[in-house]
Amino acid sequence: MTFPISGCDYSYARPSPHALAAAGVKFAGRYGSRDPAKNATAPEVAALHAAGLGVVALWETTGTRALDGAASGTTDALTARNWWHELGLPDYRPIYLAELDNIDPRTLTGAQWDHVTAYYYAARTAGGCRPYAPRAVLDRVQLPGWQAASTYGDPGRSAFATITQEVGPGPIPGQIDTDHAWITDYGAWPPPTGADDDMTDQQARQLAHVEQMLTQMLDANDPGSLIKRLSVVESRQAQIMTKLGLPLG
Repeated sequence: MTFPISGCDYSYARPSPHALAAAGVKFAGRYGSRDPAKNATAPEVAALHAAGLGVVALWETTGTRALDGAASGTTDALTARNWWHELGLPDYRPIYLAELDNIDPRTLTGAQWDHVTAYYYAARTAGGCRPYAPRAVLDRVQLPGWQAASTYGDPGRSAFATITQEVGPGPIPGQIDTDHAWITDYGAWPPPTGADDDMTDQQARQLAHVEQMLTQMLDANDPGSLIKRLSVVESRQAQIMTKLGLPLG
């Protein structure tokens, strides 16, 4: 697979999926939100899939919601997951939360950064969500995410960016942004070729559950709890590897 992988994202535009595919686009980032005019629909998702494009799920409420902290992160992750579930998004596919792209990160106080970090970690634990935000946010929270294009003095690509949104014209005319993916499995639905091709949906969900448990372990402070959780994780990993025919050693 050649990197970067070409993609796009859009809010209110409705480009032709076949025109996007003809322009070399491999994935489209689409929204769920409180604004029906912005949201993806089941027929649109089906058309994108039929044209050979993966769909990468996004969710947005206010664009500054991450400032509200952990409880809001949990709520938003579950809301986003339920909304996308109605369109058929598998539970093991990530959702990128666009909840800090309407504010300059350079203006945030220490306390606000604590709230932002807590928000995204809670969202990851509750619903397998990732941040969609400027580079400064990805660098600060240190979670894999979608780096939004910004004018906030943070050029270059974050080491945590799985996808980057680019400044400049879109792949075809219209209100469409250009994006690039930098890893094999950046969260597209269906997964890109080469991303755990031999796994069943159930096995992929199990791996997602293992990742969630590991995140919870990192957040825990009780050594006894850590040991207990680790034994469960190791057991699940062994089961998956056995199903895949991989060596356990």
